[in-house]
Amino acid sequence: MSIDIVTFRGLIEKNIDFQLERDNLANMHTIFEELRPAIANRESAIFGYIVGFLISSAWQLVHTVAKRTLTQEEIHEVTSIILRRGLEIRSKIMETST
Repeated sequence: MSIDIVTFRGLIEKNIDFQLERDNLANMHTIFEELRPAIANRESAIFGYIVGFLISSAWQLVHTVAKRTLTQEEIHEVTSIILRRGLEIRSKIMETST
């Protein structure tokens, strides 16, 4: 079974939307605040977590469905989506910061 790039892109976009839901971000702020002694900047740590989650979920999707690793095109797709939506992600993180 393969994954077409449009479906792949849509799933990555949905994962971003899910991560940016207010309740999810509130939970991330709580978790990373408790890790404060180990991290210098909570907001940057949350951004890194979201990016890592997106990359991991893309890898897991392809590995589970297609039984292979990411192609160069899929890697490019994930990184271009993250770059395109990076300011939005950071903005939502900052909006929910207390």
